[in-house]
Amino acid sequence: MTSPGTDAAALGAIIARTRFLLLDFDGPICSIYAGLPAPTVAEKLRKLFPGELPEEIANTPDPIEVFKYSATVSDEMAARVETEMADLEVAAVPTADPTPYVHQVIASARESDRIIGVVSNNSPRAVNAYLDRHSLSGGIRLVVASSPGPEKGRYVTHLR
Repeated sequence: MTSPGTDAAALGAIIARTRFLLLDFDGPICSIYAGLPAPTVAEKLRKLFPGELPEEIANTPDPIEVFKYSATVSDEMAARVETEMADLEVAAVPTADPTPYVHQVIASARESDRIIGVVSNNSPRAVNAYLDRHSLSGGIRLVVASSPGPEKGRYVTHLR
């Protein structure tokens, strides 16, 4: 077992060598669904479907699972669900809870000339809306976020 001083020294050495900082959006930067819970979003997305849904989709609290299912229905349904999900993510931005100290981490990284990027399976609109709302946009050089449309897994890169 190492002493706390040794751990701090090792971490300091790693940070000193780090030029790029990539942060995931939902979790490391904020809790996007703090004021608009994910189960509520999933329920709103389910209402877009006509008829019965499979039990696992009818009961999931995860909006991403509802979206994945929509892609098995049709491209049109996937596009509709994705658009609504992105709209709900943007609507959730004003009530998103910042992760403690992340704004200071971003400011410190920026001040030390590190390049900061954000990666996310959330929509680029939601990521950028949050960054703008919290005056973090100037410190972020790259956003890699979920692409619109039924091809979940493709990502859109936004250089800032």
